[in-house]
Amino acid sequence: MSRYLLTAMVVIALSVAMVLYGYGRWIGDDPGDGTPDMAATGESQSASKEMRSDEGAPEAIEVLAVHFLEQYGKSIDNPATQARLLEELRQLIAEHGEKRGQSLFEAASALAFPERQDAIFALVEQLIQYNAWRDNHQLDLREMPLAERQRAIWRERQEIFGSDAEFIWADEIAAMEERRQAMQQALEELNQAHEITLEETVYQLELAVEEVYGGGMERRMISPDALGNTLFSLDSVQERLRELPAEQRQQRINELRRTLGYPDEAIERMAERDQERNERWENGLAYMEERKELTRHYSGQHLEEKLEELRREHFDHAAETLQREEENDLYRFERERRFGLN
Repeated sequence: MSRYLLTAMVVIALSVAMVLYGYGRWIGDDPGDGTPDMAATGESQSASKEMRSDEGAPEAIEVLAVHFLEQYGKSIDNPATQARLLEELRQLIAEHGEKRGQSLFEAASALAFPERQDAIFALVEQLIQYNAWRDNHQLDLREMPLAERQRAIWRERQEIFGSDAEFIWADEIAAMEERRQAMQQALEELNQAHEITLEETVYQLELAVEEVYGGGMERRMISPDALGNTLFSLDSVQERLRELPAEQRQQRINELRRTLGYPDEAIERMAERDQERNERWENGLAYMEERKELTRHYSGQHLEEKLEELRREHFDHAAETLQREEENDLYRFERERRFGLN
């Protein structure tokens, strides 16, 4: 069946529908300026051009309704498809003015999808509300770390759209998951890359980030701290650092941070923190050795008294915290040491 014949049949069906449902004016609330940032389609522009100069005429509404059916009819039950209609509303308002554009949109939507018109109009209003929220919080969102920003955005989406949010932004979710899996694969390979140098590991990490995230906002929001935490979490990197004498190890850590983009003052400050961690670990490991020795010679209440004394000797005011941890079988100095991190 030719496209033209199909269109003619749709128009006939719509003419019948007009008699059954009517095509009066549906004018909603002022949508304001908050609308989704979607690209206008050529189809919506061409459909608008086909409309007669008398935009309120039934023929104009029929043309637009046919366009809606052809573009969205197959999947109109999907909230993501319904959300795409907001761009049609934007286009109509831009070309015909706010009231006339709103009227045309709602009349054509109701004519094309009489059983879905209420859901479509409600979703459009929700999208306008959401976009207004994005506009009002744009500066705050930009200043947030990437993870916090994503949480805030999704919290608002779920507040407004409920479970439909996952359908509306399904493409975004799929793209994020694809990037996550690609990054995870790259990190798994680097984690086992024991044969390459530390400098090569940094280069490969940055290359993987560029390939996965490109030059988009997500990449720009990945800070040196995020890259540094990722780098020093790799087993291959820790293995190389453990092989080095303490002084040389710190020099290499400083060099790696500089390569990742840390400013000199931050590197100096973090090196001081590393030194504090080293001292804390040395003290903690010494405590664990002495603790083991006490458990070999004492038991019961006598052992508890000796351990309490030992904890005060090594940790002073933090001794009670350490005792509570040990009562819950948590021994902080049995964790793996990660240079540059803990």
